[in-house]
Amino acid sequence: MRSLPALALFVAGAASAAPFTATDQNPLLAGLDVANLVSARFSARGSTSASTTLNWSNTSSIQHAEGEDLLIDVESRELRLSIEHSISEAIAIRLQIPYRSYSGGHLDGFIETWHNALNLPNGDRRTLPQDDVNMRYERHGESRLSLGQKHSGLGDVSLATGYQLNASTRHATSAWLSVKIPTGDSSTVLGNGALVTTLSIAHEQVLSSRWTAYGQLSTTYASEGDLLSNQQRKWLASGMLAVDYCYSQALRLTLQLDGHTAAFDDSNLELLGDAWILTVGGEYRWPSQWRLQVGVGEDIKVDASPDVNFAMSLSKQWR
Repeated sequence: MRSLPALALFVAGAASAAPFTATDQNPLLAGLDVANLVSARFSARGSTSASTTLNWSNTSSIQHAEGEDLLIDVESRELRLSIEHSISEAIAIRLQIPYRSYSGGHLDGFIETWHNALNLPNGDRRTLPQDDVNMRYERHGESRLSLGQKHSGLGDVSLATGYQLNASTRHATSAWLSVKIPTGDSSTVLGNGALVTTLSIAHEQVLSSRWTAYGQLSTTYASEGDLLSNQQRKWLASGMLAVDYCYSQALRLTLQLDGHTAAFDDSNLELLGDAWILTVGGEYRWPSQWRLQVGVGEDIKVDASPDVNFAMSLSKQWR
């Protein structure tokens, strides 16, 4: 039987869950920050944490519906710098600065091999050239999106403040209000030109000495943007559920499900609708407070989000 000191040590370690800082990297959602992760448990007063997160995804899809034609064949990379500071035991603030790039990339061949090995569908990949850049959308013969070259630049910066509703050894709940500023160029899909406000409720629950669960619900309001503005919905909902296994004080393994409602109206295309994404991976923590997180996400609702997303994050906390 595990000793009480050892049990307490594992409970303390499990009490800080490690959900992935991954969002739906569908280029058409640029700037909406759908399902953007927030902290359920705040650090001690005066603590500051910083992280750099790379979401590296690939989308190859041709979709048709009555009066609609969509082609998305692009590899996207988003490098996001996040800085979070605990002003007090109950209040925290956060700044996020994303840098996005679109290119032909190098993942097409790897993804086809990966899908074949796991007996997963390759969809339209067989009919599209590898390592190409092409984003086009036509509605009733009218071109509403047309991009055919690589580009990169600053995305939409966001500011957020959070309030710790409750916190104990076994659970923690917080509420966050974030505002995204349209600093990204919407003409190159680096942003969407809308002012976006999101209210999120996050909860963390220790289930046992090794298992922790994390859940988040968010509602988002977006002003009229520049990207498919005639169809953009003003209200969106998103949610996330993650289960975290504390293998040791250094290593954690995580399974996470993210979902969100459709961001656009009047469409029967999957990439303009709701989406579900499953991410699996883990996190390694050093005694120096550095953390390395790696996860791989798949579109379990096929063709509704990028075929694959690699989420990698390096973070550190200062007290």
